[in-house]
Amino acid sequence: MSSEGSYLPEFFIPERMGFKMNTLQRSAIALGSSLLIAVSLYPPWTTLIPASPGVFTYSAGYSLIWSPPSIDFVGGHQIDVARLIVEYVAILALTFGLIVVTAPRQRTGSDSADTGLGDSLT
Repeated sequence: MSSEGSYLPEFFIPERMGFKMNTLQRSAIALGSSLLIAVSLYPPWTTLIPASPGVFTYSAGYSLIWSPPSIDFVGGHQIDVARLIVEYVAILALTFGLIVVTAPRQRTGSDSADTGLGDSLT
């Protein structure tokens, strides 16, 4: 536990681990978190229809978590967990990519003078 009065473990606070985050990176985390919450509250659903060899399923679209789609079938509805996991992974990848892309670049003295063209123009 830290003497600064924080109740979060150190792995929740990047600055304590030596990572410096700029405003764009914090915005990327806020965007990713908001998208995860939105996807969790409005998940994809499947409709289950009993069939002779088993159960037939098809997509019932998206609906709020506390009110499943209003399509009346005998079998009922359930959250499409596979699609939900794909959405989570895509959002996490997008968030991580934004954090990496918005990271400040460290320049060295030789990098600023190098144009990348070599000696071909001199």
